[in-house]
Amino acid sequence: MRLQGNLKLFIIWVILVNVNLVICEYSLVNYNGTILAFQPGIKSISLNNNFGKPIGVNNGGCFSSFDLSPLAKSWEPSSVFHVIDCNDESGSLEYSVSSISKYNKPSTSGGPTHFTANFMKLSLTQSTIKSISTTKGPIDYTEYFDPNDSSNLTIVFPPGIGPISLIYYSSPKIYKLNFSYASPIINSVSYKDGKVSLIGHNFFNSLDLLNITMDGSDIKRLIISIDHDLIVFKKDIFIAEKFVINLSIGGTSLESPYNVVEFLPKINYLTSVPNRGGPITITGAWFFMAHQNIPVTVDINMGTIPCKNPRSPDPSGTVLICDMPPSNGSEGRLVPSILINSVANLKTDLYFEYALPSVTHYTQQGDKFSFQGENFGTQAM
Repeated sequence: MRLQGNLKLFIIWVILVNVNLVICEYSLVNYNGTILAFQPGIKSISLNNNFGKPIGVNNGGCFSSFDLSPLAKSWEPSSVFHVIDCNDESGSLEYSVSSISKYNKPSTSGGPTHFTANFMKLSLTQSTIKSISTTKGPIDYTEYFDPNDSSNLTIVFPPGIGPISLIYYSSPKIYKLNFSYASPIINSVSYKDGKVSLIGHNFFNSLDLLNITMDGSDIKRLIISIDHDLIVFKKDIFIAEKFVINLSIGGTSLESPYNVVEFLPKINYLTSVPNRGGPITITGAWFFMAHQNIPVTVDINMGTIPCKNPRSPDPSGTVLICDMPPSNGSEGRLVPSILINSVANLKTDLYFEYALPSVTHYTQQGDKFSFQGENFGTQAM
């Protein structure tokens, strides 16, 4: 009886060994993003959660690699992978390999940043991340997963700049992801009262870490204020002009090519003249024609026809007047163009035409109106 008991124990041990060997046949030999590679090939792999039905990936043949993105979304720490190999033998894998396949760079102001973290979930508020560091050392952060997507990880970063090193466990190894805070970007520019404002993102908030030039010359001394989304510096702008801004924050340069700052003539409205020609009025912005010690040249054309003797009666730079020659009767619609010190106007959808009717005055007597103006023609419509 004693021998029989030992025999039973031996048989059970052999069975366990064989099961382990079957499982080991589906060994992981490579991992890239969410692609699992198995040796030998398998037909399908599915995921069983404690609370849900199997979710499977089946390519309809015998393959050595599978994209597990659909399974990563539903994966839980208690999940088990079920595998069917090319000989229709089944087995299971209880562990997975973690990876970060996609991520956004955090803003210099900090805040939530999204990562596609495959098989990294330990709980809703904890992943397999071991530490996150910058050049100044480890940083404090919080993390949480989307309750409906186990691959959607949000990490809340503190404000910062420069390189970031994220270390995470991926059994049986430890991996490092190197990235950085986002690069500065300029979205728009404005001007008021001798101040130029650069509106954008990721400027941080330290003047010591800012390097900024205008047309190659350092203007750091002109900075009035700097914050994550706004840089303000002193500059008097009296005429239409454009200049190149380059900047870096802690050694990180502008991401966007939007570094040419332009204050361009803008045409909002223009009048017409009779076919005999005469002065026209153009209203808009950045039409300044004169300033102390600043030479100004102004060229105005309607199509290819020069509008001569440009002048500005408005010191605020919103009006230009010039003289059009007589019409030859065949010009049609002409595109206006303005050059002030070789700086061209913003593209406009407006056109100039000779002899457009215009009303300068009207009177009313009962139900009758009388209009005064130009270019009404000689025939009733």
